[in-house]
Amino acid sequence: MNLNSNGFDPTDAPAEADSAAALRELPGIDAAVGLGYVGHKPLLYFRLLVKFRDGHGRNFAPDFCDAAARGDWAEARRLAHTLKSVARTLGALPLGELASRLEEICREQRDAAAATGAPLPRAGDADGLLRAPTEAVIAELATVVSGLKGLDAPAAEDAGDKTPQELLTRLAYLLRSRDTAANDLAIECDQAFGKLGYAAAAGAIVSAVGRYDYEQALHGVLELARELRIAVEG
Repeated sequence: MNLNSNGFDPTDAPAEADSAAALRELPGIDAAVGLGYVGHKPLLYFRLLVKFRDGHGRNFAPDFCDAAARGDWAEARRLAHTLKSVARTLGALPLGELASRLEEICREQRDAAAATGAPLPRAGDADGLLRAPTEAVIAELATVVSGLKGLDAPAAEDAGDKTPQELLTRLAYLLRSRDTAANDLAIECDQAFGKLGYAAAAGAIVSAVGRYDYEQALHGVLELARELRIAVEG
């Protein structure tokens, strides 16, 4: 790969000028922050942005509203937490802050019901607390997604071309998103990190992913990243 001084490869990524301009113009996203989290790998960053657009951009609002309407505050909190983590990883900091507040409200609703033994309140019962924060998150998410509509993910790289940071960053993103594509990538990581002398750690991650215990798998990824001194957001 022949990267120029800005980290772009004109043969693999969109044209350098177009890529830089596209990143500068993304509403609601600080691309410098997002690129920092992925080790300044533009190809990986573009893929994650497209993945976010096609996943959270389409699914968060209906999934969250459905969970809140059912009074499933544990699920609503999980959805808000996942959005917060992924948004911050990508540099969508305002969205991350709004999602953090929404997560806290969901936690408060769940904990209040647990403390009193009362049935979990549904969205209508918590409407005064929930409506404005939910609308704020959905509006900011729409702003972010609007800027990603014209992005196309670069062609996938061979697993052997991925650095340890790229593998762990990508796997952490998929685990936070509860994306089943994490299962295949975990196997790639098992092979790659096994060769580097981390077979036990990688095997534990694969085992957790195989049980669909994505939280435990993410914990393993972050522990491995710390051991390798790789920056992957927790």
